Amino acid sequence: MKHNMVEMSFDGQPINLFVDSASFMSYLRYGGWYESIYGPNSCKDLVSGCYFCPPTDPCDLASLRTRKIHSVKYAEGREDEFVLRRVSLWVGKRKVENIEIGLMVGSTRIESGAQPLAMLGPAHLTPETDAEVDMPSFIGQLVNAG
Repeated sequence: MKHNMVEMSFDGQPINLFVDSASFMSYLRYGGWYESIYGPNSCKDLVSGCYFCPPTDPCDLASLRTRKIHSVKYAEGREDEFVLRRVSLWVGKRKVENIEIGLMVGSTRIESGAQPLAMLGPAHLTPETDAEVDMPSFIGQLVNAG
């Protein structure tokens, strides 16, 4: 990890995520959304990169936006929106299948010219909180995967 960023591989795509240790929410910047705003191939200029659905399990922005949209609001008034998708994660030499993670499909950060970040929230939810939240914690999924 460097400067609160960690590189992980989702469906074979390296993504640099900003680690927010106080959060349990994890999401990737969806390339189809980002490039619809900043133009084709704009993801290649980002430090964090973008996630694109693989040809073996395709998706597009329109189909993703038909899913339930989750949002996270930050203290400075910014808000990120994402939908959940199952992906494969490589941890070292081990592949963990069916990890549910968010794909960002909207962010108020772009209104001020700020780059939205891919986020990794490693906080683990208590069973009581987990029952109230309709999305799994990233670390909880890894623990359950063994």
